[in-house]
Amino acid sequence: MGRRKNRINLEKHRLSFEDAELVFSDPCVTFEDDHFGYDEDSFFTLVFYKAVSY
Repeated sequence: MGRRKNRINLEKHRLSFEDAELVFSDPCVTFEDDHFGYDEDSFFTLVFYKAVSY
C-alpha cells in the first residue's frame, strides 16, 4: 500500500497496514453486520491488539 493511504488509515483508525496484518493472529470475534440493508455481505471484527480495543 502507498504511504499516503497508510498514513490516512493510521489517522482514521489508529492502525497501520503493517499492524492490521497482525490483528487476525490475535484472538478476535467477527459478526455479521445486519443493521442496515447493504447490497453486499458486511461484517465487523472486534479484537484486542496491544491492549487497545479497535
